[in-house]
Amino acid sequence: MTDLATGLYLHGGIMAALIQRQSTNRGQKIESNLLSTQVSCLVNLASNYLNGGVEAKRWGTAHESIVPYEAFRTKDDRWMTIGAGSNELFHEMCEVVGLPHLKTTEKYSTNALRVEYREELIGILANQIKTKTCTEWTEEFKLSKFPYGPVNNIQEVFSDPQVKASELVQEIGSYKVVGPAVKYSLAQNTVRLPPPELGQHTREVLRNVLHMSGSEIEELYQKSIVS
Repeated sequence: MTDLATGLYLHGGIMAALIQRQSTNRGQKIESNLLSTQVSCLVNLASNYLNGGVEAKRWGTAHESIVPYEAFRTKDDRWMTIGAGSNELFHEMCEVVGLPHLKTTEKYSTNALRVEYREELIGILANQIKTKTCTEWTEEFKLSKFPYGPVNNIQEVFSDPQVKASELVQEIGSYKVVGPAVKYSLAQNTVRLPPPELGQHTREVLRNVLHMSGSEIEELYQKSIVS
């Protein structure tokens, strides 16, 4: 994820630099690295440490400062991630999962208290979530405002109706690839070319980038320096 996030940071940096160049008529060097990206992605963990001196712990799928916000095992031994980042969302979740009394339980009345009583509350919710399958809970949560989602394997990801509706899988010749995650209202953003085959552009690079002559290129091939 650090590799991917660094690329995304650079994408935004390049776009910002191009926009600035329109007003200054000057280009600039853009620097980014994996370490800086990883540190910047610490977000709330970094803030907790820098401002409160709180050292981060390992929480598995759980959120350090929001409860409930983690994956729960379902009846069919799958996992469903559920989050309730506000009192309103927590109250709605309690109703939907069939535990309305938790809304009026004093020690669960605020997120700070839910964090304090994390183990007890998560135990109650975990037992309740185990009473139905992942598919059943997905249907129960269908119109809910709180975030939720099954933990899918790859086959389930690409079978998901929303993934299909978003046309994320695109075909280029005999290849299937995941298309761009961003869509525009006035422009197309699609995959235009398939991944190159091994050596497909070798001659082109040698000729157009390294400015080698035809005989020089042929000599490289004859000596098996390139293929």
